[in-house]
Amino acid sequence: MDETGSVRWLCFEIEKIDWEYSKKINIDLVYAQAYHLVKTKFDCNLSLDEINENESRNQAFQILSEERQLIQKHFTHDESEDPNSFRTATDIKTKLSQMLNINNLNVVKIGKALKQIDIPKKKRNGVYGYYLDSKI
Repeated sequence: MDETGSVRWLCFEIEKIDWEYSKKINIDLVYAQAYHLVKTKFDCNLSLDEINENESRNQAFQILSEERQLIQKHFTHDESEDPNSFRTATDIKTKLSQMLNINNLNVVKIGKALKQIDIPKKKRNGVYGYYLDSKI
């Protein structure tokens, strides 16, 4: 699963499959129940608590983007908000590209990665960016 969000996925691990299920479960009753739920306008949306639980569970199945891995490895959040540590997503892309000779990084993915790791986006002099200290 990628980092775009996992509300649409209910990830879990199975320990085994009981292949006898088709003899134990009447599929016509399964469809009848589904049909009844549709007809009675059953609310199938997850509650906020269910979404949070699902997101937490799904983290174990998440594949981290290259951008996120590089940011976590080469930057730390500057909580003091030193003006010299203010960087736009483009600044971060440029620094990583130059220092590591990587040319395929994506500015949008960098922004998403920063949001995922809870680096707050701030506005400074009319420009949005992040306070990050570089390790490289």
